[in-house]
Amino acid sequence: MLRPVLLLSAAFSALALAACNQEATPKTGIPKTDVVVVAEADDIAPSAEALPEAAPAALAPAAAPAARRDYWSDVQKVDRDYGDEAPDYAYDYGESEPAYWEEEDGGRRYLERLSGGGERWYYYRQGEEQPYFVRDPDYGYAYDAGQLVVLYDSGGRRLDRDAAYGRRDYAGRYLARARDLRRAQAQAQRKQVAEAEWRQRAQQAEAARRQAEARRERAEDRRDDRRDDRGDRIEDRQDGGQPPPVIVPPRPDDRGDRGDRDRGDRGGDRKPPVVTPPTPTPPVVRPPAPRPQVDPRAAAEARNAEALKAAEARNAATRQAAVAKQAEARAQRDAAAAAQGKQTAEARNAEARKAAEARNAATRQAAVAKQAEAKAQRDVVAAAQSKQTAEARNAEARKAAEARNAATRQAAVARQAEAKAQRDAAQAEARAKAGADKAAAAKARARELAAPKAEDRPGAAQQ
Repeated sequence: MLRPVLLLSAAFSALALAACNQEATPKTGIPKTDVVVVAEADDIAPSAEALPEAAPAALAPAAAPAARRDYWSDVQKVDRDYGDEAPDYAYDYGESEPAYWEEEDGGRRYLERLSGGGERWYYYRQGEEQPYFVRDPDYGYAYDAGQLVVLYDSGGRRLDRDAAYGRRDYAGRYLARARDLRRAQAQAQRKQVAEAEWRQRAQQAEAARRQAEARRERAEDRRDDRRDDRGDRIEDRQDGGQPPPVIVPPRPDDRGDRGDRDRGDRGGDRKPPVVTPPTPTPPVVRPPAPRPQVDPRAAAEARNAEALKAAEARNAATRQAAVAKQAEARAQRDAAAAAQGKQTAEARNAEARKAAEARNAATRQAAVAKQAEAKAQRDVVAAAQSKQTAEARNAEARKAAEARNAATRQAAVARQAEAKAQRDAAQAEARAKAGADKAAAAKARARELAAPKAEDRPGAAQQ
């Protein structure tokens, strides 16, 4: 069965009343439910004291940059941006029903309802897994990376580091609670929260808040009164003074008392009451006997008024002394915090200097190493280039040697061919000469054979 939802911040009450006629733009992508009703009274989250124990939150250094940030103003701006807009959805977690808002820029906000009309808020920045601010009816806890930075009271005033140190346990419980809320949100069923029901609860939540605030103020007034009374008694004991006088009615033998008694017998006024001091059995200081012409009742009233004025003066002086002591103690704490902050700053500066020196040394070593690496790379490149050059030279030398060898072989072949040609030519010439000689001889023989002898020629006998 769907449980009803009642989630409304007192911080939004005035805005809710002023903006009842405005319609909020519904967000897309949120699962819807069919029934949304006003929350039951038992949908209450545990108080800080009832939350499970957790590791106390670490207290950030006083000189931390985050300590100078105005977290309270940041949260107030977020609340103003939301106005009276209903949550995106609600979901079940244990006995409570947290409400959830998500901004367009990724910021997130959770709300838990507490007993007595109180509420507890969790604020997240975009992309962060831990809240930067948690606010309950009494305090505001500002965080930076899980460390408690600043503690505020319910009115947005910064409290001292002693107060923040005393609330570390609750700050740690709130961090654990925020983590559990986010885990439950990932698995729980989402419930729609209707605008009409949300706005209808504004006046009721504001009334509950005012009643709770009135009860707290009355309790604080009673504590202040008891503290003032204790301060008066302590001051009296320290100063060695006497407690306030006890005012008693005049003695029966006083004439004024007889007259007063006579008037009492005639139905006159009653005697003034006896004022008992807070200290045990102080000595009774009796006022002097009134003069015959003075009304004893008026004198008693005057003495009572003077005693009341004296008591008020002592109370005022006690309060002023307490305020002065608190101021002095605060000044001492501030001075101690300043000294501690100075020491912390000096230690941090020393650490920063050491870190800077270490970084500089590391930078120099890295530069030297980079230079050595660059030189080694250049040497490798030069060696590779030299090797390539040598190989190229060797290749050229081999080519030149091969060319020379080829030329030498070609010259030798040419010479051999030339010699062979010369030999062939000489042989041809010799053969030609021999042939010519043979032909000449043959020709000569032929001529000889062809020429007749003289005696054989005709006419030779006649001659």
